[in-house]
Amino acid sequence: MSNNRYDDRYDDDDRYDETYDEAYADGYDEAYAESYDEEYDDPYDEYEDDLAVRREPVRRAAPKKPEIRKQTSRYKENKRKRLARLITVYAFVTILVFAGLYLFYRMCHSDKEKYREEGITAVKSGSYEKALECFQKSLNEEQWFSRDMDLDTKMYMGACYLRLSRYSEASSIYHLLSLEESKVVDQAVVASMLETAEANQLLQEIKEKEDAKPDFVTIDRLKTMAASDSSLYLYLASAYNRRGEYALATDAVKKYAQEHAMNSYVAYELSAACLREEKPDEAAKYVEQGLAAADGIYKDLLQYNQVIILETQGKYDEAFQMIAALHTQYPENTDMLREFTFLDSRINTDPQPVNPFSDALTDQEWEAIRRKLEGN
Repeated sequence: MSNNRYDDRYDDDDRYDETYDEAYADGYDEAYAESYDEEYDDPYDEYEDDLAVRREPVRRAAPKKPEIRKQTSRYKENKRKRLARLITVYAFVTILVFAGLYLFYRMCHSDKEKYREEGITAVKSGSYEKALECFQKSLNEEQWFSRDMDLDTKMYMGACYLRLSRYSEASSIYHLLSLEESKVVDQAVVASMLETAEANQLLQEIKEKEDAKPDFVTIDRLKTMAASDSSLYLYLASAYNRRGEYALATDAVKKYAQEHAMNSYVAYELSAACLREEKPDEAAKYVEQGLAAADGIYKDLLQYNQVIILETQGKYDEAFQMIAALHTQYPENTDMLREFTFLDSRINTDPQPVNPFSDALTDQEWEAIRRKLEGN
């Protein structure tokens, strides 16, 4: 019985708890909501109202939809133009860069050296006209850092002008070189070659003005001038050579050589004069000096004189070997060809008979023919 009363009381307590929980929860939620509104909602509402008041002028001043479209369109157009300008500038800069690189390459790498090497090869073969064409092409090529190369090319051109007897042009180019300061320009050689060119230029002018040989007044005037200026002895020698007075020409060249450094032209003139006077040993001395000279412009002519000296001394084998090498290097030189042919006939003559009929006969048959011809 007691158990049932307890159970009934326990059930009443459960109902009480449920009622209390519901009442408490409702009260707590309402109290919390009121507290939250007071602490958060009201200030936030006031903030929103204040923000709305401050936004109102901005809203009124804001552009309408058509204006927004125009602004958007204008912005896109400006953006497109900026992009186009950027592309244009980029393309222009790219072209400039490539053009600059190409220009730099062309100015540092050209055919200048190729033409120069072709010219040097032509000089070595005696083709001086072709060499001048190649050298001029080399000078016409624009290239940075090529000053020394161009000066050396002009030195070669001066040598070509001398060998072609274009003394006026040789004088001009040597005069310009005399004003240059460079390690590739030997001023001693330039000065010597300039005097050589000017001396021969004077002789050419005499030939052009006078059909006859230079008169004695010209010779006397040169002799007087040379007494105070030794460089004029070359002029005097040229005048003597024109007259055919080779001994006097040789003396004039010797006087020049006493006062000035020996160059290949002077050595050649002296060696040639000694050969005309049949003095091969003295000629050999001048040939040796000429081959040792710094310019080397008349080296081939000195070597040719060396061949003549060896031939005069009876050294045909040595002379033939030298003229064969010169003929190979200068195949168009007629003097060297003639000397080569002559020495070839002296060295390579076949001592055996070349008649096939005579080769077929025995000594007894030849003896019988001899007796028959003698009538025995």
